[in-house]
Amino acid sequence: MKTKNRELKIIFMVTGALFALFLVYPTVRLLLKSILSENGMTMEFYHSVLTQKGFLKALGNSFLIAGVSALLTTGLAFFLAYTIHYTNINAKFKKGIEKAAVLPMFLPTLTYGFAIIYSFGKQGFLTKLFGRQLFDIYGFNGLLIGYIIYTLPVSFLLIHNTMGYIDKKFMIVSRIMGDNRVSTFMMTIFRPLAGTLMASFIQSFFLCFTDFGIPASVGGKFEVIASVLYSQMLGSVPDFHKGSVVAVMMLLPSIVSIALLRYLEKYNVRYQKISVMELPKNRGRDWLCGIGSGLIILGVLSIFAVIFIVPFVQDWPYQTGFSMEHFRAVFQDAGLMGVYKNSLYVALLTAVFGTLAAYGSALITAQEGTLIVNTEQMEAENLDMPKSIKDLANPEYKGKIAVTDITSSSTAWLLIQGLISEYGEEEAKEILTDIYANAGDHLEESGSGPLKLVRAGEVAIGFGLRQQAVADKEKGLPVDYIDPEEGNFTLTESVAVVNKSEEKNAKAMEMAECIIKNGREELLKSYPIPLYEGESVPETEKSGNPKTFPEKLTVDLLKKHQELSESCKK
Repeated sequence: MKTKNRELKIIFMVTGALFALFLVYPTVRLLLKSILSENGMTMEFYHSVLTQKGFLKALGNSFLIAGVSALLTTGLAFFLAYTIHYTNINAKFKKGIEKAAVLPMFLPTLTYGFAIIYSFGKQGFLTKLFGRQLFDIYGFNGLLIGYIIYTLPVSFLLIHNTMGYIDKKFMIVSRIMGDNRVSTFMMTIFRPLAGTLMASFIQSFFLCFTDFGIPASVGGKFEVIASVLYSQMLGSVPDFHKGSVVAVMMLLPSIVSIALLRYLEKYNVRYQKISVMELPKNRGRDWLCGIGSGLIILGVLSIFAVIFIVPFVQDWPYQTGFSMEHFRAVFQDAGLMGVYKNSLYVALLTAVFGTLAAYGSALITAQEGTLIVNTEQMEAENLDMPKSIKDLANPEYKGKIAVTDITSSSTAWLLIQGLISEYGEEEAKEILTDIYANAGDHLEESGSGPLKLVRAGEVAIGFGLRQQAVADKEKGLPVDYIDPEEGNFTLTESVAVVNKSEEKNAKAMEMAECIIKNGREELLKSYPIPLYEGESVPETEKSGNPKTFPEKLTVDLLKKHQELSESCKK
């Protein structure tokens, strides 16, 4: 017995140590990062975040969309679980509902956004099926659909499992006592599930509240707190102090939720014995629940149907013939597993060694901006081809363009550099204000976002990376590029050596040199911009109007241009 107790103590100690290492320690570091500066303790970071433009609105948006989504999800999950446990519909149909309800949990949330775009977007599968776009998918509508699908599996499993332990004989007792159907339902089904229903709401709420993948795809101008966190932590100029404040603000509601869940435990009903009984026959109930549950599952599956259709299509939505080329391309890519292993290796090294001060660096890749158009959309909507970045401000392009936000993507800096270089800051602000107004919901977080929307036919024009547009055109997609009159501006990326110790620096420099010499050949295929003597690229990859910004590109200059960009948003 003593040996067993000793073993249990060791297990608890190890578990506690792991808990402290992987949860408590990062949380404490996060809290300290939000209140400590180089000069000691301060609340300046909290003041800066809480008073910055749009933060409180984003926080309110997050509470609103997460609350509505959680409420609807819990209702839908309850309906599905009730159909399984309290109706006499076909057993196989019940099994189908049970499996289909949890299907979305096997896919990342970023997939949901693109599934919504390719289902309900302007060129979406369901849009083509119905002959028109059913509703605007960007903003509240798109987030609501995405969040409901995302949280439905968790909510369903909670309610479904608890409902299986409710003793149904109390329904008979209630009816014998003279209770009407509503009272019987409330006392014998809803009341025992009250704690679980609240737990479902809370779990769903915080999954929505903290998710970034769905807002990144279909959030539009409806900014949420997760997007703010991304911009602060992983944007073009990361600010970990302010990012920690945002993370703490997101953490506080979860603490409240834990307290609520503890409180709600007393409302959970526990049965000592579960009686097996035959449900009373009620054809109206069975038909209503069967059709209703079928429609819910059909709605979820129809959105994801495009994921299983598009891989077998040549190039959706333009070349819709059957093809296995996408599968062959993936499985024949010898570098796929290599990339996967490299990702694990780099992630491990990052976790172990952290971020250190830069010692030296060398250019490794370069990115170049250009105008990108969907030729079919341009023709269908009878739009004039833009010749300059300034043209994107023209009223005829309202709702038909996509650009990136400089707070989260450096690709947007290429656009802003072009405007300021050509027109000066004051006129550039006027032009950029009109461009943002024309973009509307399509002010994207990712540099590749505009191109993806151009490909999908969601917008006719975008501003993005030139090399990606060239590749799409060569594939035969209805995508073309236009080198703007303001010029093709370039940003470079570097490989750096950290300053750790003299004996290791020399070796690290050799490694950096090896990466540059041996990696550039492959990198030129993805980023075909020559950086070193002797490098060359095909003529199609050479920009028609290369330009260099007159000022040195520094972090301070980027912050200045970010402030300019923020002042242009309405």
